[in-house]
Amino acid sequence: MIIISERGAMLTLWYDRPAAGPDEHDAWQRPALPIGNGRLGAMVFGGVRDERLVLNESTLWTGGPGSRHAGPGSYQPLADLSLTVETPGAVCGYRRELDPRTAVASVRYTAGGVVFVREHFASHPAQVVVVRLTAGRPGGVTLVVRLTGTAPCHTGGVRVAGAGLLTLRGALEDNGLRFECQVRVLNEGGDRADAEGAVTVTAADAVTLVVGAGTDYAAAHPAYRGHDPHEPVTARMDAAGARGYAALRAEHVADHRRLFDRVRLDLGQGAPLHAAGPAGREPALPGAHAAAFPDGPETARSGGPATAPAGGQGRAPAGGREPAPAGGPRTAPADQPAVAPLDRALAAYGGGGPGDRALEALLFSYGRYLLIASAREGSPAPAGLRGGLWRDGAGPPWTAAGHPALTMPMSHWPAEVTGLGECAEPLSRHLGALRPPGRAAAEASGGTGWLTHAVTDPFGFTGPAEGTGGTRAITGPFGLTGPGAGTSGTRTVTGPFGPTGPGAGTGPRFPEGGAWLAQHAYERFLFGGDAAYLRDHAYPLLREAAEFWLDRLAGDGGLLGPSSDGAASAQQIVWDLVANTVEAAEFLGLDPGYRLLRALGELDEGLRVGAAGQLQEWRDDREDPWAADPGVLHLFALHPGRRIRPCTPLGEAARVTLERRGDGGPCWSRAWKISLWARLLDGDRAHRLLAGQIADAARPGPRDDPPFQAAGVLGTTAGIAEMLVQSHAGVVDVLPAPPSAWPHGSFDGLRARGGHTVGATWVNGEVAEVRLTAGHDGEVRVRNVAFLGGCGASVPCAVEADTAVVPARAGHTYRLTPVR
Repeated sequence: MIIISERGAMLTLWYDRPAAGPDEHDAWQRPALPIGNGRLGAMVFGGVRDERLVLNESTLWTGGPGSRHAGPGSYQPLADLSLTVETPGAVCGYRRELDPRTAVASVRYTAGGVVFVREHFASHPAQVVVVRLTAGRPGGVTLVVRLTGTAPCHTGGVRVAGAGLLTLRGALEDNGLRFECQVRVLNEGGDRADAEGAVTVTAADAVTLVVGAGTDYAAAHPAYRGHDPHEPVTARMDAAGARGYAALRAEHVADHRRLFDRVRLDLGQGAPLHAAGPAGREPALPGAHAAAFPDGPETARSGGPATAPAGGQGRAPAGGREPAPAGGPRTAPADQPAVAPLDRALAAYGGGGPGDRALEALLFSYGRYLLIASAREGSPAPAGLRGGLWRDGAGPPWTAAGHPALTMPMSHWPAEVTGLGECAEPLSRHLGALRPPGRAAAEASGGTGWLTHAVTDPFGFTGPAEGTGGTRAITGPFGLTGPGAGTSGTRTVTGPFGPTGPGAGTGPRFPEGGAWLAQHAYERFLFGGDAAYLRDHAYPLLREAAEFWLDRLAGDGGLLGPSSDGAASAQQIVWDLVANTVEAAEFLGLDPGYRLLRALGELDEGLRVGAAGQLQEWRDDREDPWAADPGVLHLFALHPGRRIRPCTPLGEAARVTLERRGDGGPCWSRAWKISLWARLLDGDRAHRLLAGQIADAARPGPRDDPPFQAAGVLGTTAGIAEMLVQSHAGVVDVLPAPPSAWPHGSFDGLRARGGHTVGATWVNGEVAEVRLTAGHDGEVRVRNVAFLGGCGASVPCAVEADTAVVPARAGHTYRLTPVR
């Protein structure tokens, strides 16, 4: 599962078998390996003879202009890229790996005494997906390549244009959105035959597949249409094909590492080990997975492509076989214990040793990897449009739409703090694009400003999610939402956003969605300090969102809304919006105006303590019928808000609420609770939630809400960062919630509000050194209990209780050591 350096600096995911599930559309949920470049995504299953790569393009959506249906659109998977590979003998030594540091997924195995290697990556600079197949002997690669459209509403088909080019082109039946996917097959040596629907390569030294795709979507209200995708896709394909594999790979790895290598986390981890089989061979695969190797893992027989030409004569080898590129699949030296594959390492988790810490560090790194793969500068859609880059099959849960009420914000929680601010740029653009349709939604609600409800999509859907749903009941971030559209139900369930019930036309209403998303714009300024961004983008967005709510204030300072029903969460979110808007105006030297200042002073903050000592979920102290419900939306003011502080009466009420709600729930709920407990400075309880995330990942079986859905992983990564650094209270709080399970460790590269970059080393649970690179001139306050005895630094450093006050200069690095 993990390849690790002496100091625990690097982790990889690996499996000793292909991805498998009860059916081919289940395996993607868990062990299939995701790659992405912000626009294109693919899932690597790792089949030996029959491989299937699920291809996605982030803007292929139903809905919007021209749609046959009301309500938000639904994301559509693009295509399957199928490879039928000749396998010349028994298969052993199988390894399927994803290296988060290089963003290269690989498959390696031995068959008939020949080592076969595949590498896969999604290049952001080139805007293509690349697959490379090589063999350990000249002329060892024979395969058939097919491309198949997967969404049931596709029109169009696959054609072979010659020169090894497969093209899938058509339009969605729902809204006429045009799309195109091209696959170019580049063989080195051997023979290539182009036939209807397939390209066959025989006896090549190596084969490179280049995949490009696009649609005519454009983020321009109200038409949301741009140019036909054929020319831009072809241009990207031609440019990538002319460069060659080595150049594409090197460029991709350098581009990815520019972001990924900004942060380093060492929890004192060590690799989970398992005993190797006889003679150091990989252990046999359980029978449940034998379908991947029809005759068993050690006795699987070869079978060439069904349509491969016989023989393979007449080829001219193109020289000797080059070794596998650096950064490809690796195995442990023969004299070292074998490192456990991921599924077995997860099953062994919980002993409290270095292997546990390795998995925890891996999950942190994996979340950063997923965010880089999900959204990059210039990506057409933000992270958090559920499963938008890694969706297999039509009809995804919650339509794969973006949920301003949780999953879109959660998907971006780790962006700024873990040094990936560029990955939040698509969300900033998406927020700007939501304002014009959001104004129409506000006007329809009888107000000014802009808003969006609980669901949005790339076409600017901002109203209540009328008519959404699938064909089965699902549990989502809004609690039980009942059967999908077009089905009958037997009850109505009231969730934190007001009534939601069965059937079409009863989707969740959450007019606070725009207010929550606007928080991202202000947080982006707080971390980056870009006054021009605040003036030109964030403040207008905040101000206009606040205007909608200013029109809805009741005479007693309470908040009215179509579905808030006195919900504490609604009060907290809107108070946060108004407070941020006032702060932004004051920073820019603008007059926030009487209405905003009065609202800030009189607005009900939604912070009441009930008879049981809990933070009330509603304005009146109702008996809580959802004591075991995973939702904690009414703790918004603790996180991601900043109104509730630990060691205060409200902080204690938040603690009681978390105790009552428990540690269970789907991955998105547990991820949020990690940050909530970290804000309460309880690192051991936050770590218990983290452990639950990892332990649940080992649980077999499919589920509607897979434990490692992207938002859950990203939220967990953010929670780990909250345990290490917090800065929402005006100081840089270093190691505010370290769990006892991490007695020693270090990190570098995390970010704090004010534009600071932070690192620290701790030994036996106590800080040994803090490293600070200042983001601006002036005093920077750094807090840790270790500074109670004083602070040593390269500049005069005052100490106020547990806080070191550093007179800093922007861009300078300071090392702070406690005086003991």
